[in-house]
This record gives sequence, C-alpha cells and structure tokens, in this order.
Amino acid sequence: MTNKRALFEVFMDRMTVSQEAGMPFEAAWYAYAILEDRLVSLLRNSGGENDHKGKPIRMMGNKIKELRDRTSNDQLLAAYFPEHDVEDKKQTALWKWKEDRDELMHGMASGELTLEQIDGLVQRVATEGASLARDYANAATLLKKHRSKVPIPPKG
Repeated sequence: MTNKRALFEVFMDRMTVSQEAGMPFEAAWYAYAILEDRLVSLLRNSGGENDHKGKPIRMMGNKIKELRDRTSNDQLLAAYFPEHDVEDKKQTALWKWKEDRDELMHGMASGELTLEQIDGLVQRVATEGASLARDYANAATLLKKHRSKVPIPPKG
C-alpha cells in the first residue's frame, strides 16, 4: 500500500501545477479525489464512515448531509466543518461545487453542453475545487489533531 499522506501531498501539488498549466480537467479531478478523501476523514473522526444502518456512505451528497447532521451534536466537528452553519446545504460552496461537477460530467456524457459551456464550467469546477480541497484538507487535519482532546459525543 502506498503512503497515503505522501500520495495526497502529490495530488495537492499536481492540482496546483495543473491549474497553473491551463489543464483544468486534471486540476478538477485531483480536487475531487482530495475532497472525497477529506470528507471520509471528517466522517471517520466524527463517528465513523458508515450510516446509521452500518453501510458505508459512498456518495458525496450523502457524506455532506451526514457531516452537517453530526455538527448539531459535535461541537468540535462544527468548529472545523466549513459552512456547517449555512441553513440550506444546497447554498454551500461544496454543494454548489458538487452540482457543477455533476452537471459537467453528465452534460459531457450526454452531449448536451457546448464546448464553450464545458470550458467555462470546467474552469469553475477546477478553480473552486482547488480552494475547497485546501479548506477541507485543513478542516480534516484540525479535527483529527484535536479529536483526542474532545471525544466524539454519544449519538443523540
């Protein structure tokens, strides 16, 4: 198995280099991988990676929902989880990014987007994804660092 920390440091570097080199698809893909990994880390450090039925949470939207739900009972998670206090999850930057990413991928697959629309959307997904990847990497690191001082609260 690879050293995951080293691997994701390379992903962060490649995301930045890809953006600077004008390769937004590559940058967006690295951002996506980083965000998925950091959401799993936040789940792991706030009660586990599974839902209430014991099944792994696979979809990004479900991970976001679960983490937002957990912030109501977990003050440490709430302190580090970006935008946890935005009332409507669909108004958060991460949710909007997820929707843009979905629109890009599905629109490309279906042929419904023009090349101009694809170029504009992928640029936005890459730029916003890079920013979110850094924010969520920081949040996951801080939660993990401080979790030993503040235990995971019992499920309400």
